[in-house]
Amino acid sequence: MVVLYGNHPSDRFEDSWKTVLSSNLSKYEQLAKLTKTVTNTMVEKKNDKFTIKVDLEPHSVKIIELIPQ
Repeated sequence: MVVLYGNHPSDRFEDSWKTVLSSNLSKYEQLAKLTKTVTNTMVEKKNDKFTIKVDLEPHSVKIIELIPQ
């Protein structure tokens, strides 16, 4: 039986997901590391909105920490 939308990789890919994961594990670990995006950049407030320019790779997510000074 093939489950189209399972909650576990095995539901959809049987055991072949283990091969993909183990062959690409170092790549996934590298992608999971958080890197510093910008340092000492001023954030501007205009019309009750904060604006900061951050260059991102396509389909990426960044955690942004704002520290008042």
